[in-house]
Amino acid sequence: MEPLDLESLNPSVVPDPHDPAQRVYAREMGYPKTAAQVVVNHVSAMAKQEYDAKRNCVILEPGSSLLSVLRALLRRNDQVILTDPTSQTLTASVKAANARPVLVPLIFRPGQTWAVDCQGFKDSITENTKAMLLQSPCTPSGAVFSEKDWEYIAEQCVESNLLLIFETSFDTVIYNFSRSMWTHPASFKGMADRTLIIGTGSGFLDNRLQKFEYVVGSQVFISKIRSVVWSKPDRYTYCEVASFRLSRGDLIATARQRRNMILYALRGLPIGIPAGGWSLLLRVSEFGLTAKEAAWRLAEQGVTVTPMDDWGNLQGKYFVRLVFAHQPVEKLALLRPRVINASRL
Repeated sequence: MEPLDLESLNPSVVPDPHDPAQRVYAREMGYPKTAAQVVVNHVSAMAKQEYDAKRNCVILEPGSSLLSVLRALLRRNDQVILTDPTSQTLTASVKAANARPVLVPLIFRPGQTWAVDCQGFKDSITENTKAMLLQSPCTPSGAVFSEKDWEYIAEQCVESNLLLIFETSFDTVIYNFSRSMWTHPASFKGMADRTLIIGTGSGFLDNRLQKFEYVVGSQVFISKIRSVVWSKPDRYTYCEVASFRLSRGDLIATARQRRNMILYALRGLPIGIPAGGWSLLLRVSEFGLTAKEAAWRLAEQGVTVTPMDDWGNLQGKYFVRLVFAHQPVEKLALLRPRVINASRL
């Protein structure tokens, strides 16, 4: 039985950094540019706000941006609201900053996209709440915040004087994506000065592809972050924002094909349809299994998945994550009988 890896997150379609066709975005922004300039051009276009490369952006080493932001802006025992389920990395970063994660469950609708419980966000706000840390699309569910969702979140942030940290790893990895249907939280009234955008990119320097992360926000917040971290030297001969690159070309087209195939393979089973991102969740509690039991049974069928026990308080323990971006369509087409066999053992 051929192994089927639905655990690895990195997609198998990788653009060639040496190919001029992959430099389209850098050229559009006035090739060559510094990473900070390309970043603020991208974020300004998405958020419909004007950001300055020197005042409103800091370039950081990969893996350091979120924790740097949290440590710079939060105090011990401050509460931070996230979704449930959410990325293990996000909750771990909040805890590492000596703050307290508060998880608001997303609404699971079998065979449909996930829904956002706006009232749940409001009910979770206390006098100790200082920030919301959100993604859209969300990891690992693939849920996407609608314009109405963001409008409600913005109202709560303004009313309660909260910081919104928008982690944008997959911000344009949205299926059926169009600019008109996509909404950025910083575009709402009162949110530009209280929204920090965290994302990733890459730069080309000395024949090497250099990865970096960025933080974009108000000058007040960026100054605080710069005071506690070392920024990464910004000397790229060309650079691009990863999320923008993913919204076009072969990578997103391939991911869409793979998503459609895994949805077909798992038709009729209790899955949440991802509106974006690389993965979906299967609710295994309906088979009488825990997440770990289901992962073990699927491993016996040659399928590796990730149990979601530590990815949420309410939702996590009932689900396993299947990453479809890594596998070709031909392999995903063989998934259904293995899942059925694992659920019946």
